[in-house]
Amino acid sequence: MATFNKIEVFVEDLAHGHHDFTSDALSTQTCAFCTTAQVPVTTDNILGDIAPIVMTNMSSRIVLITSSGHTTGTYKLVNTDLVITASAAVPLFDNFAIYNDDLHAAGPVDPLIMWYLHGSSVTLATSETYTIDFNPTNGFFTLA
Repeated sequence: MATFNKIEVFVEDLAHGHHDFTSDALSTQTCAFCTTAQVPVTTDNILGDIAPIVMTNMSSRIVLITSSGHTTGTYKLVNTDLVITASAAVPLFDNFAIYNDDLHAAGPVDPLIMWYLHGSSVTLATSETYTIDFNPTNGFFTLA
């Protein structure tokens, strides 16, 4: 299972209104895949701070939201699992970042939200798939 890592500036971007997980197109969270040499760090702020692999041979990388709301003061954002299918060979990767591809308010372009370390290198041949298994119980993230 991939290891979750929060991008530090995400909290500030959220407080400043740069993300709106209810009124945006709900399909603006996108995955960018990177190599071991380009692992994001918690202090990266935008997609331009990392160097993703060429992703043209991958199916849609949009993370879809299934629910967004709170229970007794704890907000939870839940996403569907994301299945990536290769249309041709995909370069090696071992981590991926989630970023907001839709600028909600005046702020950074393509702000990073979080990144996951897969734990081992992955390559995809034509028609192979890679599944990102988001937690349906605890959600993509919680905010208390």
